[in-house]
Order: sequence, then structure tokens, then C-alpha cells
Amino acid sequence: MTGDLTTSEIEFVKSAERGEPYVGDVRKPLRAEVVATILEDLAKNSSVRRLTLRATKVTGVLDLSGREIWSGIELHSCDIDTIRLRNSRIPWLTLRNVKVGNTVDLANVTMSGNLMLTDHCRVVGSSPNGAVNLQGSRVEGDIFISAIRIANSLGPALNLYQSVVSGTVEVDTDIKLVGSSIYGCVIFAGARIGGDLRLTGIRADNPLGHSIRTDSARVENDVILRRVDVQTDYRGTAVEMGGLTAGGNLSVIDSRIWSASAPALSATECRVGRGCYILNSDFKSRAAHGGVRLSGMQAKGLSISETRFQNDEGTALDAEGLEMDDHVLIRASTARSGGSRNALNLAYSRIRGGLDFEGTKARNSSPEGYSVDLREVTAGRVLLPDSLACRSGESDPATWLADGAIDLDHFTYSSFARNSSGVDQWLRWLRSSPEYAAHPYRQLAAVHGDSGHEATARRVLIEQQDALVERRVQGEGGARISKKALRITLGYGYQTWRAFTALLIVVLSSVLLALAAGAMLLPSGRNVASHTAKTSHQGTACSVVERIGLGIDRSVPILNTGTRERCDVDPTSSMGQVFTVAFWLLQLAAWALTTLVIVSYTGLVRRL
Repeated sequence: MTGDLTTSEIEFVKSAERGEPYVGDVRKPLRAEVVATILEDLAKNSSVRRLTLRATKVTGVLDLSGREIWSGIELHSCDIDTIRLRNSRIPWLTLRNVKVGNTVDLANVTMSGNLMLTDHCRVVGSSPNGAVNLQGSRVEGDIFISAIRIANSLGPALNLYQSVVSGTVEVDTDIKLVGSSIYGCVIFAGARIGGDLRLTGIRADNPLGHSIRTDSARVENDVILRRVDVQTDYRGTAVEMGGLTAGGNLSVIDSRIWSASAPALSATECRVGRGCYILNSDFKSRAAHGGVRLSGMQAKGLSISETRFQNDEGTALDAEGLEMDDHVLIRASTARSGGSRNALNLAYSRIRGGLDFEGTKARNSSPEGYSVDLREVTAGRVLLPDSLACRSGESDPATWLADGAIDLDHFTYSSFARNSSGVDQWLRWLRSSPEYAAHPYRQLAAVHGDSGHEATARRVLIEQQDALVERRVQGEGGARISKKALRITLGYGYQTWRAFTALLIVVLSSVLLALAAGAMLLPSGRNVASHTAKTSHQGTACSVVERIGLGIDRSVPILNTGTRERCDVDPTSSMGQVFTVAFWLLQLAAWALTTLVIVSYTGLVRRL
């Protein structure tokens, strides 16, 4: 080294050459170029593989860009203006309780070990690339960031865009990040991480755009956001995860995520190897196309519990087009939407397991919209509680009334869970739907029928026909009257017993009429119904059995007991003519009712 070193710098050089930590004095700073020179010399002439500075002030820019550094660097309780290692190779880097006056620039660095920023480090930068910039870097160990403050007035706070990390990235506990960039405050977009991505205890603010970005990143194990508190005031999604691939679980737990004019969380088109979990969190947004967006996600399953979704301009939870290998559980949660958008949207989802909304409420205050959209959803066992769909009420979910609508068009499911709503509630949802659709009724009837509840299935199908009459045949008088007649006589073909009972009443009436005719005397002394000329005792009274047979022959179509050949009404008298006309009317009614019974049993009436 040259002879212009200060006393403190000479002591530093000696400590470095011996491989010992240098404990400095903030009143006696080291020049950054001296530290850089020592690191280069150690790489060339020494077996020392560690440089440690403690309680030291370093002036200037520690610039090791484009160099191969053989010694790992540890700074503890130091004060430094800028650390620049762009395009460098270094074993590892540790910063503990370090104050960085500008930036930590590690863009395109190659690090064979770990990167650690812990113990109340502070970085206050003004760089468009990031106050802590690891863009394009390659770290073969882990990255651990804890108890740190990072602020950037011109760009992201933490930037790992398209970085590659072989191990785990953990940003954990007491993290305050402030950025000023339309691209995001914390950026993991396009990164490749071989272990977990754990973001715990983060507070991130960005007045210009996204707060946290992991879009298009690939993480081999779990992605975990726990106790995350982020808020975005401009047109940027608070947490943007679109296109993320996670080999393990994707979890958002105990978090508060708000966006003033965009989605709070967007995880569209994510590919998750195991389950997606959203637990005990709070989402608030103003976004026309979904406050929390999970549309197109593929995962083993989805579990949401004790979480609040609020979107003042659109759908609160948009999970359209999910592809789930197992259950979707949305329990003990609330969703509130603004405008005419659905509060919960799962339309076009494919769920190979069950769909469970136990304890969940979804509110859409608009009379034009649905509270829950289940169009074209395919699922196994379903649980829809009575209180799921709400419209009226105040801001407190406890005041919400279960008077909302659910879009059930082409919602296909196999069975009901034990605590699911009964058929009365399902029929209320169908009746409250703004538009008529046949499939929801037929699906509901089919599931009840498969469960052995045939009466309930028929009731549902009758309700379907009632709805068809009310919504489709308005103004068509003839069709409306015919449908009403089928409703009364046959229950639209699902209650044949109605027509059969009426037929029995007609037959009984005919028998009673025949008994009366056989008992009534004419002025000539003969009975109205008496033996015919084909008998040897013409004009004499018929027996009770003969009169019963006469009533049956006069009413039941096709059936002929042969009684009329021996006993019949005499039509030559005026009273006999009255009885004859009465028998004709009963026979006409019997023919009509018999026809209805036949077409009902064959199912023809259901096609009318």
C-alpha cells in the first residue's frame, strides 16, 4: 500500500491481512477506495477469505463492479454511502445494522454463498433501479432480510427482477419498505427461487404503483405472505402475482392489503403445486374487474377462512375459471361488492372436490346483480348456507340480510353436505334470479332424486314449470291457461295422482248416480234404471251389484263389465234423459282424465 494512508487505515490493512475483524471509530473513517484495494489484494496474495468491518464509517463509494472478490464481506454497525458490486463475483455478503446513504447495487452479481441484510439496516436511496438492487443476480445460497428499513425516492425499494436464487428468500420481521416506482416497491417478478419465498412482517408503501410483485416468478417450494401490510394509492395492484408458479403452497396469512384504485391482490393464471391458502386477512380495493383476482388459478385446492373482501366498484373476490384438483373451501368470510358486479365470482370453475361456503356471507346491494356467481361451475359435494347471498344491510356484516341472489345456471354438483341449505332456500335463490334458466331446477331435482328424495325432486320440477309460466308465457293467454290446467290436474306431469284421484271421483260419482237411478221411480212405476228387454224380466229393478256395474260401464273408458246389456237407464222418460246426459258428462270427464293419466305416466305431458 502507498504511504498516504491514515493511522486508522493502516490498522485496517493490518487487521485484514491477518484475517481479523477491524473495529473502527466513526470519528476516524476509512476511504472506500482503500477497502476496495485491500479486497483486491486479498484475492491475489492471501488465503484470507473474510473481511469484517465493525463500527466503521466508510466514505465514498465502495465500488467493486466487474471484479472477482475471493473474500466474503461482513459489515456490522457501519456507515457507508454506497455499495456497488455490479457484475461481480463474491462468496457472500452480510450487512448488520448498516446505514447506507444511497444504494446497495448488486445487479448481475454472482454470489456462491448467502446474502444477509439484518439487525436494523437502513438504506435510503435515489436510484430508478432500486435502493437494494439485485436485478439479474445469481445467488447460490439463501437471501435473508430482517429488521430493515429501505426507502427509495426514485424507484423500487427492493428489486430482485429476474434474479436466480438457489436457496430460500426470506424477508422476515419488522420490514419497512417505501418505493416510488410504477414498476413496484418490492419486485420479485420473473425471479427463479429454488427454495421458499417467505415475506413476513412487511410494511410496503408505493404512491406510484404496485407494492409487491411476484408475477411470472418461479418458486420451487412455498410462497408465503404473512403479516403483510401494504397499501397502494395510485393505479397499481397492491400485490401482483399474475403468472406465478409455486411448487408448494401459496399462502396469504394475517395480512392487510389495500389498494385505492386497483385490485388489492392479483394472482391470475398462477400454477400452484399444492394448495392456495388465504387466512384471516383483510382486502380492500376500488377496481372494476375484481378486488382480489384468482381467475385461472390451477392448484390442488383453495382454502379461504376468516377473511374480509371489499371492493367498492366491482367484484370483491374474482375466482373465475379455477382448476382445482380438490376442495374449494371459503369459510367464515365476508365479501362486499359495489356497483352491479357479483360479490363472489367462481364462474366456469372446475372443482374435482367439494365446494364449501360454511359461515360465509356475500353482499351485492344492487338489485341488478348476483351476490354469488356459480355459472358453469362443476363441483362434487356442495355446502351453501342460508345466509350466503345478501343484499340488504349496513356496513356491519352482522346486519346483512339473506335476500340476495345466486347465479346457478349450469352449476353442476353431485351431492349436498350435511349442513347445506334445504330445498326451500335453493328454490328461493332460483325464484330471486333476474333471469329464468331451466338447468338449475333440473340439476337440483336430479341430485335429490339420486339421493332417494323423489317427492322433493318432483316438487322442484313443478317449481320450474311455475317459473316458466311466470317468466316465459306472459301475454300468451292460451298457453298460459293450458299450463295452469296441467298444474292443477297433473302437477305438470310430476304428480299423476292428481288426475288419478279425479278419475276415481268421477267413477264414484257415476256409481252413485247409477245407484240413484236404480232407486228412483217413474210415474209409470218403473225405476229410471231397470232391466232391459234382453232379460226375461224387463222393467224390473236392478240389483245393487248391477247398478254398480252400470256406473262403472258408464264412466270407465274401455272397461266393459257387460252390465248395460241387462241393466240400463230408460232414455224414453224425461228423468231418464237427465240421467243419460249426466252419464255422458261423467264419461267425457273420465276419458279426459284417463288420457291425462296415460300421457303423464309416459312423460309426454312434460314435453308440452
